[in-house]
Amino acid sequence: MPKLKFTSAAVRDLAHPSKGQTLYLDTTLPGLGLRVTPGAKTYYVETMVNARNRRVTLGPATTYTPEAARKEAKKVLGRMAAGEDVNATKAAARVRGKTLGEAYDAFMKARKLKPSTRETYEICMRQHFGDWFKRELVSISPLMMVQRHGKIAAESGPGAANGSARVFRSIWNYTRALTAAADGSKTMPESPTQRLTDLRQWSKMQRRTRHLTEDLFPAFGKALAVLREDGGNASYADFVELLVRTGLRRSEAAGLRWADVSLSNLTLTVHDTKNHKSHTLPLPRQLEALLTRRKEYAQTDLVFPGCADPRKSLARLCKLIGTEISAHDFRRTFATVADGCDLSGYTIKRLLNHALGNDVTAGYIVSDISRLRRAMQKINDTLDELMSLVPQREIAPVQRQESFVGAAPLVSLSMIA
Repeated sequence: MPKLKFTSAAVRDLAHPSKGQTLYLDTTLPGLGLRVTPGAKTYYVETMVNARNRRVTLGPATTYTPEAARKEAKKVLGRMAAGEDVNATKAAARVRGKTLGEAYDAFMKARKLKPSTRETYEICMRQHFGDWFKRELVSISPLMMVQRHGKIAAESGPGAANGSARVFRSIWNYTRALTAAADGSKTMPESPTQRLTDLRQWSKMQRRTRHLTEDLFPAFGKALAVLREDGGNASYADFVELLVRTGLRRSEAAGLRWADVSLSNLTLTVHDTKNHKSHTLPLPRQLEALLTRRKEYAQTDLVFPGCADPRKSLARLCKLIGTEISAHDFRRTFATVADGCDLSGYTIKRLLNHALGNDVTAGYIVSDISRLRRAMQKINDTLDELMSLVPQREIAPVQRQESFVGAAPLVSLSMIA
């Protein structure tokens, strides 16, 4: 490591490296150094504290003259000689006084979140922790969190309690990492939500299983026909049919644009997905007919404009069917029907765009669009049967979709009006 006597001229004349950093030591004051990077020159001190090497940044050479740097270095070296971890002290000072509201704002600004996720976080924090926003973050105790979690569960349900606590934990852990000392040691305690884990007080959640059962399918098909007769709900009927026939999430289908649909290749591609991977699906004959019809009258670049949050239309659909159902239940319905078609778990995962996890064997399988096309057609033909759109004996054998291009499609929900 090069040494030189730090003077204003000597420091000024040191060349900046093109990349990385160069460290220089002062010959006048042992322990004082200068870090030179492509864009800056920064003074620091370095010495042993409790048998461990510690380096503390003083500040830029544009702020400190060599004389001022030595003066400040002597103070800091004295504190370090007394055993103080100066970096930890500085990090703790950054935490001290920081409120939950400030930590929340910093977290939301730093994180790249989908609009829907950002909205969920906003609702969770302001509705359930809004009264803590002006409270100093480190003053929030584990006991307070346990009590607040119980209060949310009683007032808004176990799902809201767990979800809100997880958002709080994300904000806490982000702030904890942000305020860590230079060596990575944490200056904040672990999240108060850890007490929920220690006491096993996270609300127990049963996995939702609601979906369209076999006895509801005929009523479902008739309900879509009624919605189409309403005129104003025709677009929503098409939207729901696509959800059931593809297993797409509501947000994925609502954001679908005509540029993402290829009627020549009979595919659609979703780009804004939960796992951040573009997802291409083959179009069965039934959806080829539906989308061809919609394309003819399209007035916007969205395939389903106005269907992002159609609560009134969904409520009417539920009334017509005679049961409560959500948009995600249609995705669950698709998966259930796919499983009933005796398709492999791997194929169903591919159709739903689920992560394959640590399935080593699946990593060796290359599933091209034609294989998925056969599976998709089989699922949709089965849906037609369940909705009594075609008798079982009339369902054509599953073939490559390409053989149907130009042929008349089978009767479909989209053709009932």
